[in-house]
Amino acid sequence: MPEIGRCLKRSINPVPEPAYLAKNPETTVPALELDDGSIISGCVAISRYIEESVPGVSLMGETPSEAATITMWQCRMEEGLMDAGTTYFHHATDGLGDLEPFQIKEWGEKNGERVKATIARLETQLAGQSYVAGAAFSIADITAFVGYGFAKYVGLVDETATPNIGRWYAAVGTCASASV
Repeated sequence: MPEIGRCLKRSINPVPEPAYLAKNPETTVPALELDDGSIISGCVAISRYIEESVPGVSLMGETPSEAATITMWQCRMEEGLMDAGTTYFHHATDGLGDLEPFQIKEWGEKNGERVKATIARLETQLAGQSYVAGAAFSIADITAFVGYGFAKYVGLVDETATPNIGRWYAAVGTCASASV
């Protein structure tokens, strides 16, 4: 694949480094710096950019059916892993410490349950296929990879119970652009 920009690196540490904040004040992950210095952040925006910029790359589906399936799984991964995982982190753990004086522990724990339910569903989904939304790598895999990595970081994953996800996570993690 041709060079399309530089992935901004951010450590898994919840408090972003000053260099990352300077380029991406929203601190969203992932973030892509283009050759002109502009920043595109967020999985959907970056995937759309790649799809439109690189001939032959389809992260969002080539047919209406593929696009709908990918969008469905993308939303499930964003809501059930990314959103629920960060809510769990911010409410059911120490989160960002003194930077987060307002927490509702029960709400965080409920979102931890949502993450675990999403992981169970993803485990079943990956039992018979290589990628989250079907036979090809897609935006759903990108979101699931980052969300699952964060769920591991905050202690919501029992890796012994997710061999299909483990296989998929290891395979996706070998991509040069993947880093968690």
